[in-house]
Amino acid sequence: MCPYYSVLSSKLCRPLLAGAPPWDGPMLAGFAPRGVVPRAGVAALVEVRGPRKVPTRKSARLRVEDLFGSTAAVAWPSTYEQHRDSIREDFVGLFTGSVDQGGDTPTLMIDKVEPLAERDALRLEGSLEMRIDGPAAPLEEVGAVLRRHPGPSLVRFRYRDGAGREVLMRSGSDWCVSLQASLLDELQALLGDGRVEVVAPLKTAPRAPEPRWKRNNGA
Repeated sequence: MCPYYSVLSSKLCRPLLAGAPPWDGPMLAGFAPRGVVPRAGVAALVEVRGPRKVPTRKSARLRVEDLFGSTAAVAWPSTYEQHRDSIREDFVGLFTGSVDQGGDTPTLMIDKVEPLAERDALRLEGSLEMRIDGPAAPLEEVGAVLRRHPGPSLVRFRYRDGAGREVLMRSGSDWCVSLQASLLDELQALLGDGRVEVVAPLKTAPRAPEPRWKRNNGA
């Protein structure tokens, strides 16, 4: 999985992850995100079970292993049925869902599973943010790179004005880009590490189904 690291580690979903990259599973224990979290890794210790009364309504428990550790994960029946071909041992992919912090360790409640394409074929969702500082910032070169990668994702620039205040400026729709490895590589080469970031779109996390006993008590 090492070839994917430089691309996925740039996907710092700041509004959702409070700075935790989707590569580092153990960092999930440090915060409680309100949205959807992507976890890149390998499916391991996959257990598929169904309740006795409805054995065909199966769910899965597994671990999503990355370069630094692993994250407990659950796929409820509707998710498992939709992604059953991907929720299997040794599957390498992007596991997306909300985080349950109710137990001793965080658990990823899987909503979506996607295979990881070849590094250069990865397409990320969200918007692109770049930090542009100083009079010598290579604006023309940055513009040329953006023009070579047209697509649907918005571009924003961060800079400091004459009073030292940080400003976030959104570019026009003519500068929208396709978020892929080659674009991020070119921009990082121009601007340096830590100045190029992909910010994930805000999404509503799906709610886990209520336990049967709770539904019965509420009836």
